[in-house]
Amino acid sequence: MKKPNHKGKLAFEMLEKEMEGVLIQEMEQLKGGAGLGGPNDCVFQSIGFIENKSVQQIQDEYVTYYNHAVDVKYGAASGASLHISGNFSGYLGVQEEFVSGFFMQYGLHSGYTSTAPVGQYSSGTQGILLLSTSGNSGHAIDILGMESSGTYKTYDPQTCTFGTVSKNDPSIFGTYGR
Repeated sequence: MKKPNHKGKLAFEMLEKEMEGVLIQEMEQLKGGAGLGGPNDCVFQSIGFIENKSVQQIQDEYVTYYNHAVDVKYGAASGASLHISGNFSGYLGVQEEFVSGFFMQYGLHSGYTSTAPVGQYSSGTQGILLLSTSGNSGHAIDILGMESSGTYKTYDPQTCTFGTVSKNDPSIFGTYGR
């Protein structure tokens, strides 16, 4: 009678465990991190705050935009079945090649300039600030206006916190305004 090969079983279990970890990490990248309501919906949250709409409304509008957009590599993106935020990947929840076009849907153009008097905050002074964070990621927050000290008055809809960011802060990699 042949003895069972416990080494083979142990090696298979170790391989299975390793593959499971890789697959979970790959899945998180494909679905946009933690998915629905997770840390990678900051662009949707920021636009939602400015537009006074829910995150779900903005995500639905992105799906509509995405489904009618032209992918530079594959032609028309129509037929894509994007229905929940868990499927969003790429740039802070929005696919990188669609960021500028998607922002323009809301009248947001690259480069923030406030036309309101310093310290006055209104819907016309709002914008989006894109910041580099740890690693190779970023975060989007709302610009409420400009202060006399040369800082942006900001609001982070994910954490519900107000703050300021110097317009010369090296972590800024983009601004969008009206």
